[in-house]
Amino acid sequence: MLLLSLAAEAACPVQRTNAELREALDEVDRTWGVDPAAFEAAIATERAMLPCMGRVVDTTLAARLHRAEGLAAFLARDLDTARRAFAAARAADEAITLPPEMAPEGGPLREAWSALPAVSYDQKLTRAEVGVGVYTDGVWRHDGRYGGGDLAPLDRPFVAQRLRDTEIVAWTVYAQSPADLPVLETEPQARAAWAWWASGGTAIAGGALLGAAYAADANYRQSTDIPTADQQREVVNGLAAASAGLGTLALGFGVVAVAGSF
Repeated sequence: MLLLSLAAEAACPVQRTNAELREALDEVDRTWGVDPAAFEAAIATERAMLPCMGRVVDTTLAARLHRAEGLAAFLARDLDTARRAFAAARAADEAITLPPEMAPEGGPLREAWSALPAVSYDQKLTRAEVGVGVYTDGVWRHDGRYGGGDLAPLDRPFVAQRLRDTEIVAWTVYAQSPADLPVLETEPQARAAWAWWASGGTAIAGGALLGAAYAADANYRQSTDIPTADQQREVVNGLAAASAGLGTLALGFGVVAVAGSF
């Protein structure tokens, strides 16, 4: 369990900045329509960077992320996903455009860009059935805007971020729908809380077994015949071994708890 938890946290060894994300999106724009292989590489870079964001992605960057995903979907001939992403871009930031050099007037890309209406963000927020009470607490951002964790657009993608406070980001997800959102139990704090309880419980149980082993040892020392002594000795050894095992498990849970608290 400790190795799994550390491996999950090691997936993002370096937190990425908005400036780095902006540079990655600039590369997406530069390579679009010029070099398909370079464009796909730029999209891959942006997608790998997004989960490691250390700060809030503002509305402008969120809109550019949607535009980039729309271009990638259009290149893959997935027009439905492209249209939804483009609508999300215009809903996140009404000032965003698709420059003529990227999409000539009258072309299929220009048509996909404006195919779906760009309604206001607040009107599109609605309750998302993603679990019982999972997204009802904490500080959240959707496409750079504050919002309750149980609110999300149901008909278009969005950039979801859960915050540890007003600035520090716990995780970032580009979600095609609310079903793509992770559950809170995967967060370090939730795992740490669970591990603290598990560590305390197993430590108490181990202590109880150790006490029982001492009591059994007293009976062993008072044995008056060999068969009884052998039987009592087996009880003592079994209880001591079980107590040691629970003590080791409690220590492991404690390490997980400490690691998950930071």
